[in-house]
Amino acid sequence: MGILKGEARHLGIFLILLAIVSLGFGVNTTRADEVRLLEGHASLIAAVEFSPNGATVLTGSFDSTARLWDTATGREIRRFDGHLSWVLSVAFSPNGTTVLTGSDDKTARLWDATTGREIRRFEGHSRRVMSVAFSPDGGTVVSGSRDGTARLWDASTGREVRRFEGYSLPVNSVAFSPDGATVLTGSDDNTARLWDAGNGREIRRFGERSWGSVRSVEFSPDGATVLVGMYDSTARLWDAATGREIRRFTGHSDRVMSARFSPDGATVLTGSFDYTARL
Repeated sequence: MGILKGEARHLGIFLILLAIVSLGFGVNTTRADEVRLLEGHASLIAAVEFSPNGATVLTGSFDSTARLWDTATGREIRRFDGHLSWVLSVAFSPNGTTVLTGSDDKTARLWDATTGREIRRFEGHSRRVMSVAFSPDGGTVVSGSRDGTARLWDASTGREVRRFEGYSLPVNSVAFSPDGATVLTGSDDNTARLWDAGNGREIRRFGERSWGSVRSVEFSPDGATVLVGMYDSTARLWDAATGREIRRFTGHSDRVMSARFSPDGATVLTGSFDYTARL
């Protein structure tokens, strides 16, 4: 299910924990110290993302704005204002010049990172946009929605290029493979699915409806494995080529809302509603 008001307080705590541990990664795995406090949003923060060079941080909030922050000082640099409701997902383009947002207002929007100007709007979803991502070359973007579809869009025109259909329940998370050839989606129907970005065909299904709602999906840096965060309090690692489950990460006592690889792919970071993040 999507981010609902009853979950919002827990989500805020989870994101804070995830951000703190991410900033401390590689320095101290037993204790994570706060590096910087980013204050200014008027409501809960639903999404966070580092720029490709790490110099800035992008946040999306229930106050209907996304904001750009200086990582070194914590100063707000820019505000992306225009959505009519919660900003639930944010992403940087590969070169860092544009940012992408997904909102409860059923749209995804492309913004100029330097000026804050809205460049393009991606319209067509019939319910809130839960997740957005850029292709590795920045030429296309993908969005996942509570309307049960994921959609591929041309970043330069805003035109819908392809639709990934087959879900009966919301799509919570989307990701491109490192080579841009496939798209990974996760849904409330308890499956993660791999799709051909070129023709929209479903290639593989992970889970076959045997476990909890999929909240987070990501490819490993080499594209060989996929990582999912689950409502059943686990994260799971799958072979992208065969669909075989390789590993299960247990220990959380509540739903895993986000799971990410380290840049070298050797370590996994998870964030949960149990108020902990784990490496």
